[in-house]
Amino acid sequence: MARPRSFSHVTCQNSRCKYFLKEKGKDIIKRGKNHAGHQVFKCLHCGRTFSETKSTPLYHKHLSEQEITKICKLLVERNGIRSIERITGHHRDTIGNLLEDLAEHAEQVNQTLLRNLELSQYEMDEFWTTIKKNRKRLSITAQLQLRKVARALYTAVKRHSYLFVAFSIGKWTQQTCSQMLSDFSTRVAAPQKGEKVEVFTDGNDDYVYALPD
Repeated sequence: MARPRSFSHVTCQNSRCKYFLKEKGKDIIKRGKNHAGHQVFKCLHCGRTFSETKSTPLYHKHLSEQEITKICKLLVERNGIRSIERITGHHRDTIGNLLEDLAEHAEQVNQTLLRNLELSQYEMDEFWTTIKKNRKRLSITAQLQLRKVARALYTAVKRHSYLFVAFSIGKWTQQTCSQMLSDFSTRVAAPQKGEKVEVFTDGNDDYVYALPD
């Protein structure tokens, strides 16, 4: 008597299969593991095999899930790429490529880390902030996906006295930046004609479009 198959949430990843990503009617079986230790599945409808990491940041990665998890924890602790390179022994390009994939799958990674690593929202903010600092390495696609999950705190602080004049918390977008500047404009006196005003920023591109000329 054949052993009954265990239930799995995995669906067919072959876009040409009529059961592509469908739960109802799927027929998926396990087919061992690949060199990275990830489970491999086979769709009996189309015959295509695929790993459990298909359509995730782990797909086609030589790093194991444990190694990627370790790198994620180091990012939460605000370690830079060179620091992680020294700790893990992985080349900085490998780590940089992983950051690109994490950003491209930002929403999925956010849910995974909150669930599997039991991170708090504050720790997740630290995680994405660390990745944002390396945004010059990221593609346009990755940066757009990152904006969907990254949280930002925009502040206006008076120089020398460090008095907080205004702030805004929200998504890492120009709209959140503009909200802070709008609040700021209601709290300070408008400069007189010919009066020189100095503004210092952290280099965030959002200020370029939000600040008046």
